[in-house]
Formats: sequence, C-alpha cells, structure tokens
Amino acid sequence: MRLVRFARAAGLAGAAWLGFALVMGDDDPLAKLGLAAAFITLVGGWASTSAAPLVVRLLVCAAVTATTRAAAGPVPASFVAALIALGWGLRVRFRDGVFGLAVFGAGVGVLSRPSWRLLTAFLVLGIASVGLSLFLKRRHPRPADLTGDRRGQPTLNSESAAARLRRWFKAIH
Repeated sequence: MRLVRFARAAGLAGAAWLGFALVMGDDDPLAKLGLAAAFITLVGGWASTSAAPLVVRLLVCAAVTATTRAAAGPVPASFVAALIALGWGLRVRFRDGVFGLAVFGAGVGVLSRPSWRLLTAFLVLGIASVGLSLFLKRRHPRPADLTGDRRGQPTLNSESAAARLRRWFKAIH
C-alpha cells in the first residue's frame, strides 16, 4: 500500500513539475501572471490554515500586499488583496496548488503527446521530490505541539476548498 501511495505522489509531483516547467517556459507573460496569482492565493490559504500566530499570518499577507503596492501601484495591490482574501476564504492549501499544476501538466502532456524520455524525466523528478520530502520528514520530525498539527483530532472545518466552492455555487444559484 505504501508503494502505491508513493507512486501516486511521485506521479502527481512529476506532473506538477511538468506543468510548472510549461508555464515558466512559455513566452506569454499572462501564464506567469497566472502562476503568480495562484501563488498569492496560496499565501491567503496558508494564512487561514497555518498554526502560526495570527499576527504573523496577517503580517505576511500585509507584506505581500505592500510589496505589490510599492512595485506596481495601488490597483495591482487591490487585486493582490482580493486574491489573498479568496485564498483565505477558500482555505486553499499547498496540495491544492500542486494538484492544479499537475492537472495542467497532465492535460498538456496528453494533448501534445511528448516523448517518453520527457515524461520519464519528469517522473524521475517527481520520485526525487517525494523521496526528498520523505527523507526530510524522517530526518527532522516536527512535534505536533510545536507545529499545531492536529491530525486525528476533529477540526472545525475539514472540508476541501473544492467542496466549499461547490457549496457556495449552490447557495447563489
């Protein structure tokens, strides 16, 4: 069973790396802007679910918004604030972002029929990513009381971002 979970995680990570490489390799600046928007949404999701103190979470969100305000002006900063609020409200997690990149990478991979060498290279990258993650987790375990890890304990809101989004769409229609 562990091998199946490892293979699934490695395939997902490899497809996410493929999606990331496709976005970064594209000449279209809108693709990179979309990736930046997804990252900013993840910042909001992290801020809503992190075990860090509320002050730290709010300071990170404010720093992202202030950096955008200083670099691009007030209108882009308001879009960044809206994306952070969207991520916070939907509780977007890192795995949701990885899954989105993986779906994009797999879709492009299926439609464009890349060579088996390219797919193998990204699968090896996925295996290396998951292997490194497991190695670091075993090498540096984080105690639950320091990280706020509450696995096994009931949470107030354990539904996924997709389930909350479906429920919201049903409510407005």
